[in-house]
Amino acid sequence: MRTKKRKSEASRVYGVSLSSVKRWCKQYDGTWQSLLPKSRRPHSHPNRHTKREERQIRNSFKSAMKDMDGMEYTVI
Repeated sequence: MRTKKRKSEASRVYGVSLSSVKRWCKQYDGTWQSLLPKSRRPHSHPNRHTKREERQIRNSFKSAMKDMDGMEYTVI
């Protein structure tokens, strides 16, 4: 019970949620680096198109749009 009281007091003092304090305590391994935010985004995607495929798709889209009304579009 005492640990919970300390965590809730810390959350009030520092203006963060109790769940954040609990998460930090869980991931802390004795170093400050363990508390640094970690990226949650995926670092790769198995279905991603290759650069060549992306270029072909953009070129096909540009060509199709140009054929429709004779204007050229910029595709990012």
